[in-house]
Amino acid sequence: MCFYYFQANSFHDGFSPAIGLFGASGIRVQDTVSYKTVSGGMIVYGDDHVIERNLMAYNIWEGGYESRYETKNLNYDAAFNLVKAGTIVFKDNIVS
Repeated sequence: MCFYYFQANSFHDGFSPAIGLFGASGIRVQDTVSYKTVSGGMIVYGDDHVIERNLMAYNIWEGGYESRYETKNLNYDAAFNLVKAGTIVFKDNIVS
């Protein structure tokens, strides 16, 4: 059950992930666009979230943006980082 929502937002040229859900549960994130962020578009922890109809486009690896060349940086984050999420509804999202 979602008690809070994050809806119809856009993020452009961020120097970190656009959305981070930490220490929370029951949040609905929908119809949001993230373009050109560093190190992924969304990080989700917790339970009972609903993530639907979002677009994550042009995610930049943190070891290679702004002329960086960090050969020992092994952090390869996904557009949607859901590894530490518990129960979640994830549907109709797009990564490009």
